Amino acid sequence: MATPFNAVVTASMPAVQAALWRVKLKAGAIHLGGSVVLLTMYLVLVIGVWYPSPFLQLEEGWRVMLILIGVDLAAGPLLTTIVYRPGKPGLRFDLTVIVTVQLMLFAWGTFVTFEERPAYVVFNIDRFTILST
Repeated sequence: MATPFNAVVTASMPAVQAALWRVKLKAGAIHLGGSVVLLTMYLVLVIGVWYPSPFLQLEEGWRVMLILIGVDLAAGPLLTTIVYRPGKPGLRFDLTVIVTVQLMLFAWGTFVTFEERPAYVVFNIDRFTILST
């Protein structure tokens, strides 16, 4: 039997769900903003210092950078959007773990990019060879 209270709760459920998703998307957008700032600094460093103009294309540095960007965005803002719920017990721990894992993955990708950067261009018999460190 439907009581007036049940009718009100049932009628307001889509509104509650919509409000929850707005809050989740806002939390994910805030995390995305921080990730974009970090990735922008990374790209400036990589393109400006480690892989100057022709080396990024010659060494296929874009592949590692695209993997790093994809993993960074999936490990951070996407997981934050999924996990975030206001008032959830342990929310601070969950977000701390997400950010820690994201930063560890970012550090690993940055290390790989650094290690594979071109260090020397050597003329080898009939062609130039790019050597990494």
